[in-house]
Amino acid sequence: MKGRAFAVLLGLAVLCGISGTYVVEPGFRGVLVVLGRVQSGFRPEGFGVKPPLISTLIPVSVRQQTAVEKADCYSSDLQQGDAD
Repeated sequence: MKGRAFAVLLGLAVLCGISGTYVVEPGFRGVLVVLGRVQSGFRPEGFGVKPPLISTLIPVSVRQQTAVEKADCYSSDLQQGDAD
């Protein structure tokens, strides 16, 4: 009986330890949500701790996003040119 109770407590401790830590990858910032409410500020890259079981960390990308677009090209005297 004592062994089973110890195993349950050990399992709960491991669960709280795992759910109470986070890692924010490079190029991202973390937004912490506790009980459905967004906390002010952001979490920087790297390892951190948070309240276990009641919080979620949402990664948000801060990398530059580029898109290829076709656009008209004009010279200084408004002559249209090719942008090949």
